[in-house]
Amino acid sequence: MIHVGKIVAAHGIRGEVKVVPYTDNPRRFRKGGKVFVDKINDYLTIASCRLQGDHVFLIRFAAVEDRNRAEELKGSMLSIPKEEAAPLPEGQYYFFQLEGLDVVDEAGTSLGIVSDLVEGGANDIYRIDRGNGDYTLLPALKHIITKIDLENKVMVVRLIPGLLEACTYHEN
Repeated sequence: MIHVGKIVAAHGIRGEVKVVPYTDNPRRFRKGGKVFVDKINDYLTIASCRLQGDHVFLIRFAAVEDRNRAEELKGSMLSIPKEEAAPLPEGQYYFFQLEGLDVVDEAGTSLGIVSDLVEGGANDIYRIDRGNGDYTLLPALKHIITKIDLENKVMVVRLIPGLLEACTYHEN
């Protein structure tokens, strides 16, 4: 499943919820669409959706008719099956495609496994788990990430001098 949004609050008295989207595709929340709601472990059908401000959707689900029911959904993650993800242009990837890839340098030395994505200001950052509690935060830049091979589950990175030392941490 791919997370496409999070319910952050109830809105009004008719069962609407405020959703912070995790997708750039606003059509994901179209009327009649279905999303999986983790708190109830079931799919809900979208009855209506409208934008509030720049980054919040007000969504009413067909099965949610009042504020009390909407309040129960607060904190829920909204997800879709991976198969329903919109196709991306060549060279762009969903995180679920990258998670678990073996990260190697250009010489083929294993650096660890892609475990998380941190959305940064200027660019995203991949967390690479290196074992023994060590992890490296690598910027998702084309001159650092030189190749992604989904078939062989490998991400190749170009290590500029000092990058590993500056970006490797130990979890306490």
